[in-house]
Amino acid sequence: MNEWLQNIGLFSVVLLLLYTIKKGYDQYDLKGIGDYEDVEVTRQAEEVVQSLHSDKS
Repeated sequence: MNEWLQNIGLFSVVLLLLYTIKKGYDQYDLKGIGDYEDVEVTRQAEEVVQSLHSDKS
């Protein structure tokens, strides 16, 4: 029974490690092609901030 639990634990750790590596590669790839942050959303947010700033002046 003890060996069985050790095998499950080892398998879980390996899966967690592989999942973490995959998420890292996905994030790196998305940053490389520019889809990590939506450019349109960023532009609209900047417009809102500028309009709020100009309203206060």
